[in-house]
Amino acid sequence: MSDVGLGLGRADHAFAAPAQERGASRRRGTHAAIPLASSETARFLVPLSPTVSSARAIRGYKVSSSALSRLSAAVVSGAFRLGAASALPRRVTLGGPGTFVEHVLQRFPSGGAFSVHLGPPRANRKPVMHIMDRTGTSLAYVKLGVNALTCARVRAETASLSELSSRRLQGVVVPEVIDSGTWDDLDYLIMSPVHDGPPAEPSLTRRRRASESLVGAFPSYDSSVADAPWWTNALSSLETKRGDSDAERLMSAAARLQDKFGRVTLRHGACHGDWTPWNMAARDDDAIAVWDWERFAENRPAGWDALHFHVASYRGDAATGLRSARRHLAEIITGVSHPHEREAILATYLLHRGCTFLADRQEAAGAPNGPLGRWLLPALEELV
Repeated sequence: MSDVGLGLGRADHAFAAPAQERGASRRRGTHAAIPLASSETARFLVPLSPTVSSARAIRGYKVSSSALSRLSAAVVSGAFRLGAASALPRRVTLGGPGTFVEHVLQRFPSGGAFSVHLGPPRANRKPVMHIMDRTGTSLAYVKLGVNALTCARVRAETASLSELSSRRLQGVVVPEVIDSGTWDDLDYLIMSPVHDGPPAEPSLTRRRRASESLVGAFPSYDSSVADAPWWTNALSSLETKRGDSDAERLMSAAARLQDKFGRVTLRHGACHGDWTPWNMAARDDDAIAVWDWERFAENRPAGWDALHFHVASYRGDAATGLRSARRHLAEIITGVSHPHEREAILATYLLHRGCTFLADRQEAAGAPNGPLGRWLLPALEELV
C-alpha cells in the first residue's frame, strides 16, 4: 500500500496508523482505499471493497454537480461496481488500532466499508466519513474537526441538530445526532443519513416551502439593520482585523451601508447559513433532506438563504453569480415589496459573508474565493 498525504496536519493520524505499525495491524482492522480527485493530497477516499460500497460512495459524491458531472459519476460508479478499482495503482491504508477510524467503526458492527470526503482547500476543510453496510446502504455520516476553527464548527452543528430535533419542521428532514464528543482533543459528530438515493436537486417550490417551515419553527422579529445583533458582531470582528486591506475596505463599505440601509427594518429569523444544492436533496416523500447545519443561526435577515443558494448554484465565477443575484433580486427574495429592502438584504448578506471569510482566514487557507477583492468587495461597494 502506498501512502498519500491527507493534508490534515496532526489529524492525519486519526485515519492512518503510523507506517511501522501497519504491517502488524493489517489483519486487525485496517482498510484499503483508493484516493480519487487527488494530487499531492487526497480529496476523496473510496473503499476498495466491497465494490457495491465503492460504487455507492462515488454515486453520492458531490450532490451539487452538474448533470454532466452526475452522469460521469454514474459511469465511474458502475465501473467500480464491476471491480475496476482493483486496476488502479494508488492505494492508502486507513484505520488500525488506536485510530479515529477504529473508534467510529466500533459503533457500527454491521459496517462493511466507509469513504472519506476531504474536499478542496479551504479554512473549514475537514474529513467527512460515510459509513455503509456491506450492501452499500448508508448507516451514518461522521465529521471530525482538525483544528480550532473546524472543531468549533463541529460543536456548532451538534448544538444546531440538537435544537432542530426539538422543533416541528414540515417538509424538512434533518440528521439525528447518533453520537458526539472528542477524540484526542478533536471534536466529532456522528449523524444519521437523511437521503440514500440518487442525488436530485429539490424544486424551487419545495425549497421555498422548506425554508418557510424552518423560519416558522423559530421566533422571528423585525429589526433595523443597525440594531441587529449580527450587525454589532460583524463590526466587532472587523475591528480585530484593522490593517488588513480587505478588512479596511469592508469597514469603509460598512460605514456607507449603515448610512444607506442602517434604518431599514428587516425581518429576522432562522437561517440555515449554507443553503446550497449540495447540502440538500429531494426525497420521494415530497420532503427535502437538508444537512450541513454548522452555520445555522436564529437571528439572520430573511432572504439570506435564498441569496446564498442562487450565488452558490450559479454556473460561473462568484463575481458573475453576484451580478446575476442583483439582477434577479425580486425573483430571489420574495415577501419583500420595496426594492430598497431587497438591496439592503443583499448588502447585509455580502458584508456578513465577507466578515466570515476574513475571520476564517479563507484566503490564507487557499480557498478558491478567498481573495474578496475579486468578487465580493466590488459587488458590495457598487451597492453602497
